Amino acid sequence: MARNKPITVSAQIRKGKLYLDDRSAFEADVLEQPDGPVAVRVWRPHSRRSDRYYFGVVLAHISEATGYTIAEAHAAMKAECNPKIETRVDRDGVVVDTRVLAGSTTELADQQMSEYIERVRRFAAERLGVAIPDPDPTIVSGARDSE
Repeated sequence: MARNKPITVSAQIRKGKLYLDDRSAFEADVLEQPDGPVAVRVWRPHSRRSDRYYFGVVLAHISEATGYTIAEAHAAMKAECNPKIETRVDRDGVVVDTRVLAGSTTELADQQMSEYIERVRRFAAERLGVAIPDPDPTIVSGARDSE
């Protein structure tokens, strides 16, 4: 792992305690990092059910209508509906550059992913003229996927 790169590890919370799925790999990645302060972030990733709806229905409809591949449609929708602003400042704190990038969907929790999918559906309807069917509640739900 390159130095100063984020470390991501899957884990479980049980009875208020955090259990890492692969503690030894996590510790090895930490050893490669330089000494100094870090930030630790814990989030609940979205379920596989919402992935199935997003990739199998939402992006499939957009892909069919636009001729983009699923991957291209995904990249375009992330940039349009989940933008990430990157700002560079000089040593005096003056903004020298601002860019809009495609934000990642992998770190979105269930509710955030649902909101993102709704933004994509609205964009598809308003800007692309693509009607995307509502999710099937047996495929997309707030319940954690057991897969």
